[in-house]
Amino acid sequence: MHARPSAGPRTASIGPGTAALAARTGSPLFTWPALVPYALLVVAWAAVARPSLGHAVAHAGSPKGRA
Repeated sequence: MHARPSAGPRTASIGPGTAALAARTGSPLFTWPALVPYALLVVAWAAVARPSLGHAVAHAGSPKGRA
């Protein structure tokens, strides 16, 4: 049985898809489409963080005792 060649440290942490192509080739053709999912992820985080932080601030000053 033959051993598979190692991918090396540069490709070990690269995820699948367009981001991997962008990292391997350095081409703007792949770099810009790879940024779109990350931008959408940041928007989703902001949409969730806003009401979560508002809830935390509203309940920060009054600790309630547990029965």
